[in-house]
Amino acid sequence: MTGTNGTGGTNGTDGTCGKDGEDGADGELVANPRVGVEVHLTVRRRDRTLERVRLRGPEELALAAALLADRAPGDGDGEARREAAVRLGLLVPPGEVPLSKEALRFRCDIDEELLGLLPREATRPTAPPPAAELRVNPRLFVQEGASLPAEIATRVEPGNKVASGPSRFSTARPVVWVEEPRSGALMPFWCGGTWGKDLRRLAVEGADPVELSPGSIGPLRLAGILLPGPGAAADPVPGPAGEEPGRGGVGVLRGVFSPLFLAGLRGYYRRLRAEGCFREDTEQVAGKRQGMYCDAVTLFLQRQLTAAVAAWTGGSVKPSYTWVMTYLPGAVLDRHRDRPQCRWNVSLCLDADPETGDGAWPFHVADAGREHRVDLGIGDAVIYSGTDQDHWRPALADGRHVTMGLLHYVDAEFTGPLG
Repeated sequence: MTGTNGTGGTNGTDGTCGKDGEDGADGELVANPRVGVEVHLTVRRRDRTLERVRLRGPEELALAAALLADRAPGDGDGEARREAAVRLGLLVPPGEVPLSKEALRFRCDIDEELLGLLPREATRPTAPPPAAELRVNPRLFVQEGASLPAEIATRVEPGNKVASGPSRFSTARPVVWVEEPRSGALMPFWCGGTWGKDLRRLAVEGADPVELSPGSIGPLRLAGILLPGPGAAADPVPGPAGEEPGRGGVGVLRGVFSPLFLAGLRGYYRRLRAEGCFREDTEQVAGKRQGMYCDAVTLFLQRQLTAAVAAWTGGSVKPSYTWVMTYLPGAVLDRHRDRPQCRWNVSLCLDADPETGDGAWPFHVADAGREHRVDLGIGDAVIYSGTDQDHWRPALADGRHVTMGLLHYVDAEFTGPLG
């Protein structure tokens, strides 16, 4: 909020201080009469996009005083002021009051509720191996307090400042961090939910898989916490991570995160969108996508894929910024190239509703005179150069919503702003 004084006292006829704009001999200061008033508020409501509203006129501007005084705007201020508070979203029905950002912090428990959000590929019927044939993921780290385990500390902190949404993950402890064995990406899990006690027994107390409740074995496998033992058949869920061959200047990664962690991400982003944390795009895909800039979870995902981007580019890279975007039916991404902060891009598919077998939404990229079509399932990603390669998407089909993590990187020697 910018404070103002539209009239102010003056010293002389034009409000200057002393001669030639200098202070008077006694250091006298006067109010600057050339200051304008603009008051903007950020308003979050359930089942709406995040709004930035400007207060205009005396009735609306008076509402700012109520907010600064920590009282309900419009209460006891007359009908006109109350109507302004309702119009701007400062007074809302109880059902539109969103949860606090603290209540929305990311937390992925080993919970039965997540089974309904598993990517389609992870729900194919398979015969689970006996618990005796499973082993605990050797790359598992337990965080008991505020400090991260030293082995993973540098791989968790975001490369950019959190700018929207909850500022951090859940502070509940312990947190069990585990590496996805094919991609090396880290994933955090908490010890709550349906099978949280089993996770605690396994990771914290050192229990053997055969000592766990039978119902927990499948979910712990889907989380990447339990793995096939030596000599066991390869786990069919998910497909191997890695770059697909024959793509020229385009890298495609499959199965970067475990299915249960992806289910947790799907639920998290849906919840934040429902709680009014997403802004509506008014420029590139105007009215057809909503998203958050540099939120804590998407910045974490970006950090996990930095090594994959560096390996694909053949040089050192560093994260610049992120968006998580939900695209609405009819959304079109016109053919374009990006600004320098998007030297290298990863488009990570985080959700598709409904999920179909033909990929979430075709992605097209041109390279060396060739055009590639890339179909991504939930948890798949495409790597390309945002500055050197044209890229686009056709219209998203009616009735479909797709959520993408847009992760941007620059070369290590880049010295410009990262945002």
